[in-house]
Amino acid sequence: MRKEGANIVVSDSGVSLTVSPRTLWSFDWDDVDRIQAYKLDLITTDDVCLEFVAKGLSYTVDEETPGWDSLLQTLAQRFALAESWAEIITDPPFATNRSVLWDRRVTDALAHAAQIADASPRIVVKPATLEDWNNMLALVRGMFGGVEVTSDGKKLQHGLTSRHFHGKHRATINFRTGGIDVSGSCLDESQIELGIAGSDPAAYRRLVVAIETFLGR
Repeated sequence: MRKEGANIVVSDSGVSLTVSPRTLWSFDWDDVDRIQAYKLDLITTDDVCLEFVAKGLSYTVDEETPGWDSLLQTLAQRFALAESWAEIITDPPFATNRSVLWDRRVTDALAHAAQIADASPRIVVKPATLEDWNNMLALVRGMFGGVEVTSDGKKLQHGLTSRHFHGKHRATINFRTGGIDVSGSCLDESQIELGIAGSDPAAYRRLVVAIETFLGR
């Protein structure tokens, strides 16, 4: 992924990756539909990466590329990213921690979340796929704070797989956002069900809207 001699060039209109005198790729800020972060395990160290999806195309840069700090500063100014996203990505070490930091559809839907009536204290998504489960975890991790996934008494380092829905490897999910605690067990790969405990209806509405919008429900 890393290009020798590459530089991240940030402007008011967008960002590009260059290897002088060539521009390898570029996109406009207004065309960004999603921003994701994740880590690569390089055996002795981690490498934090950012992936931008703009007009259906994916653009990825990593923290070792010159211009990274300028990129982060601009992202903080242009997008409403969680302040703690970097800490969530880096801890624990060597875990992928894929996180959706910003998504246009979800952001637009959350702007109208207050207009949605309260519902029962649980979230159910069906039919669901294994990809839906991992996408849901990435969304929660990036936009609502850290999420803990435990399998066989150990914190899961990477994404869920089919084995995490059976026997001793069955995974559990726990996180807290706003004034609510959320938990769930991986009982059925085809259905996501999360239980909600707490007394913050606004936080609950935002979570429901974000998950259902992101998964296309």
